[in-house]
Amino acid sequence: MCGNAPLSYDTKEEQSRCLSFLDHSAFRSYAKITDKIISDNTCNVNVLLAFRQYFFWKIRPVFSFLLTQVRNRTILSRVRNQTKRMEHVMNQTANQTAAPYMSPNLREFNRLFKEFNDIYRDAAQKLGLSNSTLDILYALCELGDGCLQRDICRTTFIPKQTIHSAISKMEQEGYVTLSPGKGRSMHIYLTDKGHILIEQTMSPLVAIENEAFSCMSEEECHMLLSLHSKYIRALRAGVATL
Repeated sequence: MCGNAPLSYDTKEEQSRCLSFLDHSAFRSYAKITDKIISDNTCNVNVLLAFRQYFFWKIRPVFSFLLTQVRNRTILSRVRNQTKRMEHVMNQTANQTAAPYMSPNLREFNRLFKEFNDIYRDAAQKLGLSNSTLDILYALCELGDGCLQRDICRTTFIPKQTIHSAISKMEQEGYVTLSPGKGRSMHIYLTDKGHILIEQTMSPLVAIENEAFSCMSEEECHMLLSLHSKYIRALRAGVATL
């Protein structure tokens, strides 16, 4: 190339466009011819370089048009693919059953209810008792010695079979004795070992519960119990319609 400086382009992108376009056979042939003429010194080098630069400047709009078309087709293809993916997701969502709406109040109440139960599970674990044993001992404190097994079921809202299994285990461990009542009813009595267990476990727990209520005024306690009872009545009435 006779040591002449290469053609300059405004940006690297334009240079890349020209180089890409030179891959076309016609322009590759043109470049070879002009390079041959320049290397053979058969023509004024500056004139040929100016002609070449002018030629590429004239075809630059063609480059821009072609690249724009390619870019637009690429974008359109991406949009179509994205649309297909969105339609697929929407179809899958439509086929799924919609989740029931839970109000903020319901979500918060459920959280508090689960936390409430978790507190007593934690208490049973710290006291070395199963959840069922804790409920039975608590019911014995509330109902009194000699209560019936069915009374414990009604108080604890625990299935009869679960209560029966837990009481049988407590009897084997020497905490309670069973005495037949009317029909198939069984009276439950605490042994001396059972009274000691009550004193060691239930007494501290009940004291903590009373202390928690003492943090509220009488009016707040009444409101808490009243609203809770109202909610339970409404909930039970609703479940009865299922």
